[in-house]
Amino acid sequence: FSLTLHQRENETLKDQCAMLGEMVTKLETRNSSNEDVIEFLKSQLVKQLVQKGMVEDKLSMELKQRDATISSLEKSSALTQEQSTRKIRTLEACNSCLEDKVEQLKAANGSLEARCILIEEEKNAIEEELKTEMELFRIANTLHDII
Repeated sequence: FSLTLHQRENETLKDQCAMLGEMVTKLETRNSSNEDVIEFLKSQLVKQLVQKGMVEDKLSMELKQRDATISSLEKSSALTQEQSTRKIRTLEACNSCLEDKVEQLKAANGSLEARCILIEEEKNAIEEELKTEMELFRIANTLHDII
């Protein structure tokens, strides 16, 4: 009886060992599969880190270009503003000179208009005097013809 009991126990132990062996194999397979997943995830992480680095480099370069463009535009704007200010000052000086000339020409025009009026009056007086002399000359000629 005890031999049979030992044999049964031995068979049970063999069965349990076989089951444990299968479990170990399954666990090793799972472990291997998990290691593969871990390696895949590591490679994906490295890939993502490399892509992130490339994107950061590209963005950094674009930011530098943008900053350079802004700086260039600011310098250009300051230069244009300075040139505009100088042109405005020059035009203001020219405008002042032109306004002075306009005033001088207005004064000269006023003087010429007054002179023109005087000449016109003098001309009218001379014409009247000539008419009178012509009338006197005709009268004298008419008298001379009569006599």
